Amino acid sequence: MAQEVRTRRHDRRLMRIQSSSQPLGTEDHARDDLGLDLRRQTQLSLQDITQQLNPLLRGWIAYYGRYAPSVLSPLLRSVNQTLVAWAMRKFKRFKRHKVQARQFLQRLATECADPFVHWQIGMTGVFA
Repeated sequence: MAQEVRTRRHDRRLMRIQSSSQPLGTEDHARDDLGLDLRRQTQLSLQDITQQLNPLLRGWIAYYGRYAPSVLSPLLRSVNQTLVAWAMRKFKRFKRHKVQARQFLQRLATECADPFVHWQIGMTGVFA
């Protein structure tokens, strides 16, 4: 699929061609890139997940924030949904209680946004 793109610096028009059948940044793309299978890593603490995920998130924010900003929000939403699934498996009180797991992570993200890079830039309200 070809798309016309105007560059910011020189006001030139270029054609961008997307080679894959799926758009960049879909949830499948995020899960493939994560490659950590976080949903089933219940032996890890939130600190361990933070250490594994933050370098990857920094790279995504730097790249997609610059070249494909419309892709960034769905990508980070997918990360938050993966964290909800992890919390549901990690803590017994959240088993079969997705809404409570979302609320728990939402509170954690608003009270102390330090753990994850995407929470620090304000991507805390996308747990739905």
